[in-house]
Amino acid sequence: KVEYLSEDRVEGDLDGEPAAFAYVTGFDVSLWDDARRHLGVNNLQDSEALGTFARLRLVREGGPEGCQFFSSPSRPMLLKMQAVEQAPSVAVWAVCGRFSALLWWPHVAASAAEEDKNLDISGHVHQIRMRRPLYDEDAGWVQGPVCRTSRPVVLNDEGAGRSGPSSLHAFDICSLVDDTITPAVQRNTVLPEEPTGPMRDDTVLTYEFSVRVSDGFRWSEWSKPSETVNFALEPKIVSECPVSVDDLAEMLKPAECTVCAAEPPTFQNAMEPLAKFLTYFEEGDMDPPTWISVSRPKALEPAADTPFGLTDAARGAQLTQFVVSWPNLPPEAYCEADRSRTEVFENLLDTGALMRFEPPGVVYRLNVWLVGSAPDAAPMSQLPEGVTSADQRGARPDGSVLFRQLDLPPAAY
Repeated sequence: KVEYLSEDRVEGDLDGEPAAFAYVTGFDVSLWDDARRHLGVNNLQDSEALGTFARLRLVREGGPEGCQFFSSPSRPMLLKMQAVEQAPSVAVWAVCGRFSALLWWPHVAASAAEEDKNLDISGHVHQIRMRRPLYDEDAGWVQGPVCRTSRPVVLNDEGAGRSGPSSLHAFDICSLVDDTITPAVQRNTVLPEEPTGPMRDDTVLTYEFSVRVSDGFRWSEWSKPSETVNFALEPKIVSECPVSVDDLAEMLKPAECTVCAAEPPTFQNAMEPLAKFLTYFEEGDMDPPTWISVSRPKALEPAADTPFGLTDAARGAQLTQFVVSWPNLPPEAYCEADRSRTEVFENLLDTGALMRFEPPGVVYRLNVWLVGSAPDAAPMSQLPEGVTSADQRGARPDGSVLFRQLDLPPAAY
């Protein structure tokens, strides 16, 4: 169907002629397929992967004989963008201490531009959307901003989790849903309010992603959703920990003022990685090691002019003071990128458009549990009058009660 339109001439404007327009709709793809077979065009895989193209000619009739005059064909026009055939690959990546999603997908237009230098891909953009399919309170797909597609990079599909030859891929870093677009009931703090943390729920941070591409004028359909990726990573000693076993054992040696020594790792070969001497559960989580030591603070001698009463009070206060210490390992010891995709990450880093993997800083929480009492004190199972079990914040099944809680901000190591 062709609808002809013309430009309205402004009154008093005698310069130039009004422009004419043709609005063409209802392309019959079957007629194009018949014409291709008639012309003997067989290899259409590359062109079909790019989308549906068309050229137009303007035909004019003139003279009593009705002669037709054909204009030169127009440049190829892309009528429809093809969706990304394969679902994008996703990996957990840490940017400036914050977990993000690293996505990469095949860039068909860039592959075609390698053969046809007249194909312009400088205006290509893309958009990523995400959702949490396992979370019951998820609001559905959330679309990210429109971003310009960066320079493509050659990746081996086998390294991306697929089998096939190397090809050009586009990639991008996508920030996860944060508190700016998350309802208040779903917001979280740096550390949970409970002493040992809430029951783990990976569905809140398990995402899947989809991508669509554009040449700057028209969008493709959304790609198939990616595989679900869990971003709720618990700290655990990685396989390539930058701390040696003998250095850690040296740090955990008790001092003269130590009243409760830490449990150093037992090893025979100090050249083996630290992760080998730890215990891991079937789910892959690490059993936290007991690397905490408790000691008394060094006694401070009071000044000569200090009154006797203050001196006696200071010495009495030191009897109830303890120093708790543990190794402050760097963040790289607890988090690393997926080692099965090292080749892909190295190729992306070589472009200079991907920042280095920088894990978040380690935040510590110190819980002091009251597990026993003096010999002449009442049993801990007998609560004072007016105190119920609900008032025992942090009580555990063994009867111990949370006595004090201290949150330590990230510190240099």
